[in-house]
Amino acid sequence: MEDQLVALLRFASGQTQPLRLVVRDARGELVQRKEIDAPFAIIGRGSNCDLHIDEEVVAYRHAYLQVFANRVACIDLISTNGIAIQPPAPTHWISSEHRFRIGTHWVQLEGDWLADPTVPSPMEFKARDEQRIEFGVLPKAELELLNTSAKGRMWPINRVVTLIGRDEKCRITIPDERISRVHCVLLLLPSGLWVIDLLGKGGIKVNSQPVRCSALPEGSQLQIGDYLVAVHYPELQQAPMVVTSPLPPPPQSIGKGSVEFRTSQNRLFKVETWGDTLIVIPIGADSGGYKYHDIHTEAGRINELIIGHGYRKLIVDCSQTRLVGSLMIDAITGFLRKATDKAVFCGASPEMHQSLTDLQLLRIWPLYATRHDALLAIYS
Repeated sequence: MEDQLVALLRFASGQTQPLRLVVRDARGELVQRKEIDAPFAIIGRGSNCDLHIDEEVVAYRHAYLQVFANRVACIDLISTNGIAIQPPAPTHWISSEHRFRIGTHWVQLEGDWLADPTVPSPMEFKARDEQRIEFGVLPKAELELLNTSAKGRMWPINRVVTLIGRDEKCRITIPDERISRVHCVLLLLPSGLWVIDLLGKGGIKVNSQPVRCSALPEGSQLQIGDYLVAVHYPELQQAPMVVTSPLPPPPQSIGKGSVEFRTSQNRLFKVETWGDTLIVIPIGADSGGYKYHDIHTEAGRINELIIGHGYRKLIVDCSQTRLVGSLMIDAITGFLRKATDKAVFCGASPEMHQSLTDLQLLRIWPLYATRHDALLAIYS
């Protein structure tokens, strides 16, 4: 089960390659190489850390690495001696051009990672107030405390990375000695919240089950020590009614020629219209052999149609591809969230259906078997 959850988080975070780490001592001598096939890693003195550095001045859990597509954030877990990154990385993003000191050891990434300093830190980026294509379109999420004297208290989640623990430097502080200084981390992705255990005292549980990491769909319950919280998504929509009436004639078109002109060069997303409904058809290769720039450019054209040309309804017709990669999923999620009326999926392959289910997207945007069924639902 743990392997399956890690694999799902790899997909949800858009990880494109394993974390490959090289550790050298103060003299520059190679100490170890480690490949971690997960989108996160804990570095520290603890024997159960993903990268173990056995040195007295290294904290039990010293640093946390988190993958976002082709980027890696390096975050200090409020350790006594901190982390020294060369060259400096004030927004936490590191690449193979950086090295960071933990204790007297130097750690360096291998691989093709981006470290653009203009991308805000995932610890500081305000997901409710800003948008960046690097993070995708992020849902609004809240935690509700279910027990103790503060029952009913709500925590809006407004960062991509939210540390939870006893230390007052954590964004969510739980002043209880039974909770570790830094206990776990919440990760806000386009598919929703995830939680990762930072090897805190007693670990964490989701729906009463101990986990190392887990998705947190609507209504799920996260337990940290004796504290129990429920996860809520305020924008979550009810699934539409099932209807069986014949398909009505299309409403008057609102600019089909403009759509064809603006998307004529698209290679990853075909676009069709039905009245005020925009139909987006992913056709990119399921191997993920496309470039980030291509997706960004085509997504921008489609977002402009949704926002500025009156297309209130949206159908994502998945019938022309078996499976798409995580960057295309992020773009598709962005289209769906921008629709001001109904938005649905249709025509998904078994593999695509499973992917959408695993990412909790069908809890927000329902899936219909055919485009005909989707149009019936859209106009019911």
